[in-house]
Amino acid sequence: MNRSPNSLPPIFGRTIHPRHGHEWRCIAILKDGEFARAAEEARKLLHQPRPLARLVLAHALHELGETREAYEVLREAIAVCRPDADLFEALGFVADLLGEREEAMACQRAALRLDPTRAAAFSALARALLEAGRTGEFLEQARRAITWLPDAFEADAALFERYRDLVTRHDFDDRVLQRDPVPCAAAHPESNRLLFVSERPIAREWKLAQAMRARGFTVDLAIPEERALPYVDANAGFDAVHRFGRADDLISLQRDGRYRAGHYFIYKDYRTLARVLQRKPGPIVLDIYDPLSGMFSDEQLEALRFAEQARLERYCIESVDGIVCRDLRLQHVKRHFPVRFDVPLLFFPDYLSGAGAPVASTSTLKLRQSDPNALHLVHGGGINKRSWTQHEAAIMWMVKLANRHGAHVHVYAHNFATPGILDGYAEHARSNPRLHIHESVPPEHWISELAQYDAQLLVPRTSAEPWTHLGWSRANLELCSCNRIFDSVEAGVPIVGAREYGSMRWAERRGFGVTAHRRAMETAEFWEGLRRPALHDRGHYAALRRALAISRHAHRLEAFYACVVDPLLTRGSVEQASASSTKSFTDRGEISSRQVESPAPHVGA
Repeated sequence: MNRSPNSLPPIFGRTIHPRHGHEWRCIAILKDGEFARAAEEARKLLHQPRPLARLVLAHALHELGETREAYEVLREAIAVCRPDADLFEALGFVADLLGEREEAMACQRAALRLDPTRAAAFSALARALLEAGRTGEFLEQARRAITWLPDAFEADAALFERYRDLVTRHDFDDRVLQRDPVPCAAAHPESNRLLFVSERPIAREWKLAQAMRARGFTVDLAIPEERALPYVDANAGFDAVHRFGRADDLISLQRDGRYRAGHYFIYKDYRTLARVLQRKPGPIVLDIYDPLSGMFSDEQLEALRFAEQARLERYCIESVDGIVCRDLRLQHVKRHFPVRFDVPLLFFPDYLSGAGAPVASTSTLKLRQSDPNALHLVHGGGINKRSWTQHEAAIMWMVKLANRHGAHVHVYAHNFATPGILDGYAEHARSNPRLHIHESVPPEHWISELAQYDAQLLVPRTSAEPWTHLGWSRANLELCSCNRIFDSVEAGVPIVGAREYGSMRWAERRGFGVTAHRRAMETAEFWEGLRRPALHDRGHYAALRRALAISRHAHRLEAFYACVVDPLLTRGSVEQASASSTKSFTDRGEISSRQVESPAPHVGA
């Protein structure tokens, strides 16, 4: 008898290795296609609680057309045998054939609980959930599949594409476009002053400040002493600017109830905030630009020297009075990592500033006169300190692609104040007539500057596959948001980006995003497609501007501050103001039972 694993036939789609000689005999008969004899031999083994004998019997009966009897055999097997993922998966398959959809889904869930790496069980359950219209449950199973069987999940192209579309629609779309505003909670009369603390203020701080100032608040900005304001005009955006050298300066500034709350915009400097939290001078709100927890592996955190910051990040999340989320990445942390979220959370992306009507600048008008038929594309944001020759790093690989098809690329580096950041780019711009380096533009003028171009670029910073660039996790790319998405709406220009970004797929569905993989970007048809009239429909952008204006959503942020300041105010006021989106963020009970207390870390004197 051949006992090679290659000689084993599949049983309900799976190859199962027998443990006993009698089971080998049943398997050999089954492989020869003698289903009646295989069933007879398997029945002789039913006096022992062996799952495989019952699987062979059920499979043989199914092949003989006795599917109902096979169903009963498997149900009895589950009752008498130890919990076995193969039995549950097989019963789910047979129940589905008999139209018992709920039982089939329950069995596949049980199989995945016993063995979360079962691709067939996940695929069957996922398709059944989609057919039943239960997209929320489908997304929950898909997120587990991303963790346990990513390769098999991605190999199922149709199912994976459906997940990527739904995760954007379910987790991003409905939260960005809120329901009609409702009255916010009454503001506290003691103070209408807010303190924004930022290690490197950019457009988000400016937008939120303008929104709150329009609602009657005074907004001050605190920045490190050594930090220059690279492109944010403090005189235009804030009521006062304070410099701090250490945490004690912030503690003194916020003491005595001078501010309703301190809103801390954190990029990587959790150490200063941790020191402030140990003294707690007043209500503190956390606003994380790029979360570390769950976005990188432990090895990547160590390699990037972020491991200590990740530990401090957790301490800060568990110690502040409230958290404002610019995107959905913290929702992933909340669901899948043992981090406590016992405070109100508010989803509040960057939205539209309402900075004024777009006006084309003179410099690019001259370029258009000299090259009237060319596309003019723009990259406005941070760039890597790399040159063209270093593995096509940063955005230079996209510059080469665009130039090859006759397009001009304009670069506005919002981190241009970093010493040497533009050296490599400027060097190549001198020899490349289609690469143009511009000085950064303050947020209040950026929309007018952006509006003169044909499209905005949002591409991975390297030519590598987007899943792996910078060591980011899939959740980081699927759930992150980007200020440039909202800038494109406000300026009325389409945005071009990688399809792996969830926010880009949202932009594509809204009619102003163009997504593609690098191979598609290498074709002339891709670049000509950026001229499509539908991508430049002014009426369409006007409707989006009305829905996404920050002034339409600022009442939610005001209600959130009130909830944070006075714990006696019901958190329902924030949930009402945020409609369905904020409700999902303030739900408790999604954290794993593996939660552990996080003691205050040592952060130095």
